Formats: sequence, C-alpha cells, structure tokens
Amino acid sequence: FCTRQLADLGARVIKVERPGSGDFARDYDERVNGLASHFVWTNRSKESLTLNVKQDEAGQVLDKLLSTADVLVQNLAPGAAQRMG
Repeated sequence: FCTRQLADLGARVIKVERPGSGDFARDYDERVNGLASHFVWTNRSKESLTLNVKQDEAGQVLDKLLSTADVLVQNLAPGAAQRMG
C-alpha cells in the first residue's frame, strides 16, 4: 500500500517479483483482465521486474536500480536483505 501511494503521487515505482508465479496476490481472483482485483488496485501505476534475488547476478541489477533510487521498500523477513548483501 505504501508503494501504491508513492506511485499515485508520481513516483516511479518498480516492483520486483520472483520468477515463475510472481506475487501470489495475482491469483486471488481473475476479475480484471485475468488478474486479481486486489493485485491491480495495489499495483496500479507501477512497473514490474522479475528477478531471482537469490542469484548473484541479481545483485548487479539491484545495484544499478538502487544507484538512482531515493527509496527502497522491501517486505523480506527480518535480516534477509542484510544476508543477501
């Protein structure tokens, strides 16, 4: 919800999703062109990127994105981001 507010205010928001199934909220229902209404509502105005953050190469991609970012919002378990570097 935080990142949706930022996107609504004009921020460029890039949502990083896991490969394969992506965000599990995509499958709550299929009301909006095959996507869940909740997913569409919370992710409007966002860009999406599929990235396996457990792969070493992903760190390079994230570093490039973060080099110009003002904010990073993540929802990993406590300590997980730090363990990934």
